[in-house]
Amino acid sequence: MLPERRGVFAGSDLIKATDHGLLAVRRTRRSGRRRLLFWIFSFAAIFSVCIATYGFKMFFHGVEEHQSFSSRDVKDVSVELDTREQPKKKPRRARFNPCKVELKDSVEALVEPKTFWNNVKFSLQYIVKENIQPYANHITPRFGGHQTLEEREQSFHAVNQTIHCGFVERFEGFSNIMFDLDTEDKMYMNTCTVVVSSCIFGSSDFLRRPTSKMISQYSKENVCFIMFIDKETLVKLSKEGSVPDEKNFIGLWRIVVVSNLPYEDMRKTGKVPKFLSHRLFPSARWYSIWLDSKLRLHTDPMLLIEYFLWRNKAEIVNVEQSQSCSIIGIRDQWPTNILGHCPVKCSKFSIEMEQFPQRQLFGGAISTSFPLRFQDVSNIRQVPDHQEVFVDPERDESLIIELLDMKHDVADNGSATWFLQDLASEQGAEGNIVTEQSAVFEAEGLGYRNMPSVITTAAAQMAISKGRQGREAQNLVKVYLSNLRLKGVQTDVLITAYEPVFISPSSESARSVGAGLTVPAAESGRTPMADVLKQVVATFRINDWNLFGAAAV
Repeated sequence: MLPERRGVFAGSDLIKATDHGLLAVRRTRRSGRRRLLFWIFSFAAIFSVCIATYGFKMFFHGVEEHQSFSSRDVKDVSVELDTREQPKKKPRRARFNPCKVELKDSVEALVEPKTFWNNVKFSLQYIVKENIQPYANHITPRFGGHQTLEEREQSFHAVNQTIHCGFVERFEGFSNIMFDLDTEDKMYMNTCTVVVSSCIFGSSDFLRRPTSKMISQYSKENVCFIMFIDKETLVKLSKEGSVPDEKNFIGLWRIVVVSNLPYEDMRKTGKVPKFLSHRLFPSARWYSIWLDSKLRLHTDPMLLIEYFLWRNKAEIVNVEQSQSCSIIGIRDQWPTNILGHCPVKCSKFSIEMEQFPQRQLFGGAISTSFPLRFQDVSNIRQVPDHQEVFVDPERDESLIIELLDMKHDVADNGSATWFLQDLASEQGAEGNIVTEQSAVFEAEGLGYRNMPSVITTAAAQMAISKGRQGREAQNLVKVYLSNLRLKGVQTDVLITAYEPVFISPSSESARSVGAGLTVPAAESGRTPMADVLKQVVATFRINDWNLFGAAAV
C-alpha cells in the first residue's frame, strides 16, 4: 500500500510539477513580450517628446540648450501649450535690393561745382526774445517761442523776414535759454564749415563711432563730427568705458554736452540738432549731414556730398531705408522750412550704414535693438521657449538671448566669465582663451521691487564645431557674452554673440560663407559683433515682468 500511495503521491506531484513548469514557461514568454513592448513604447514616447520639444535641429554656432529648467518652468510651458492658440506664422519680410551707389575712389579728385541752386535770395532774422508779459497772461516759456498761426504760415514764404526758430530766451524770472551749451563748445562749433552731427539723449542709444579708416585725412581735418548728448548719457558712456579725452573727443566724435533740455520727451529734444543745425553751426555756410544715432558712418562724408548733392544737383537729400523715416539728411544750410524736398529713396543703403530697429522678444515681453540682417531662427525651426535665436547666414554670425534660473552659487563679479567657460565646456570647445572681462555695473532701469539688476561682460576666442561635427570641422570663433542678473525675479539673462574668425573647410559653414579667414565686419560695411552686443545691452528693456512667472508675483 505504501509504495502505491507513494506512487500516487509521486504521480500527482509529477503532474503538478509538470503543470507548474508549463505555467512558468508561459509566464516567461509573456513577461518577455511585455518587456519588449514596454521598451518599444518607452522609446516611442521619448522620441515624440524630443520632437515636440526641440524639432528637427538645424545647428548654428552656439545653439545649444542649457539644461537648467526648473520644475516651475516645465509646468508653465505645458499649461501654455494646452491653453493658448498656436501662434500665427510670421509674415515674410519684403526683400529690398541694395542701391547702386557709385562713389568716387577718394576725395583728392573732388571739385566743388559752381552754384547750381535755383533759389530766391532773401535774408532771415530770428526772434531771440519775445515781448510778452508772462505773469499777466499766465504764459510759460517755450523753446520755440509763442508763434501764432499767421506767423507760422508766413514763415514758409521765401521773403526777408524775422521768424521763430528756437533758442528763444526765457522770460525774466526764469532760467536762461534752453538747450544750453558750454562756451568752449560754442567756440568750436563756430569754426565748423562742414558738419556731420548726431545726438543721444536720455541714454537711449549706443555710441557708434564713424569708421576711422574709411574717413580720409582731408575730412578728419576739415569736417566737424559733433555728437550732442546730455549728462545722463555721458554718465552711461563713462560706465561703458567710452570716456572723452582732454579735448572732449571719443574717436572722431567731438562730444558736446547739452544742459537744460527743452523737452521731457527725448525724441522731441533730438529734433533740435536735427532740424536747427543752421542755428547751432552759424559758420557752416556749406553743408551738413545728419546721422541717426542708430547708424554708423562707414563712408567719407565728402564722398556722400559729392554723390548726392553735387553730382545730382540736389539741394536736400533724404536717404531712406526699408520705407522707414529719414535716416540721413544731407542739406545745405538754409532753414528746412524754406527748402523744397528732393528725396532719393533707397531700399537699402548697405555701403554707408546699418539700421538697428527695435525687436520684440518673448512675445513682446522684452525688447531690444540689433541689425536687421539677423534673421529669426524660429521662422525656420522650433526654438526652446527660454531662447530667442537670430542668425546672419551671409556671415555665419549668431545672436542668442536666453533666460535661465539664477545661479546663486556664482558671484556677480566674473559671472559672465563663468557662463562663458560653462558654454565652452558644454559645446566641447578647444583653446578657450578669455580675452576680456568687465567689472560689475548696475543695469539702470531694470530693477524690480527695489532689487537692483547688475551686468557683467566677457569675451573669449575658442574652436567650436557646428552641431555634431567632429574636431576636424571646428571653426575659430570669437564669443562675446553679457550676463544680466535680474535679482528681483531670480533670473540670469545671457546675451551671447558669435563672430567666426576662421571657417574650417570641413565645416557646414564653408558651403555658405566659404572656408578660410572671414572678412572683418568693418570692411564689409557691417557692425562688429562686439558693438552689436553693446547695442543689445544698451537698449534692453523689459515690458512685461509677468514673463518670469511666479518670481514676479
